[in-house]
Amino acid sequence: MITIKHCHLFGFECPQKWGHFSKTNEDNRNVRFCDVCENKVYLCKTDEEYEKHKEAGNCVAVDYMAPGKKKPIRLAGMPPRIFPK
Repeated sequence: MITIKHCHLFGFECPQKWGHFSKTNEDNRNVRFCDVCENKVYLCKTDEEYEKHKEAGNCVAVDYMAPGKKKPIRLAGMPPRIFPK
């Protein structure tokens, strides 16, 4: 489960849902394709996976436990960009 706070997860939160992304031909079922932005979306199950894809500039999906919710919600988007000084 991702432990990063929601306000820091995305520079852009995608309005698309995981179930609407197209399945890819890859063996990894944690990779989908967004027909809207034409990018792969990587399902990240750990903070380490999230950070890896954030650094690579990839779109991601995460299961996020919102305050007061009993089940996580799956969100997708582009992590915030970090620019060197």
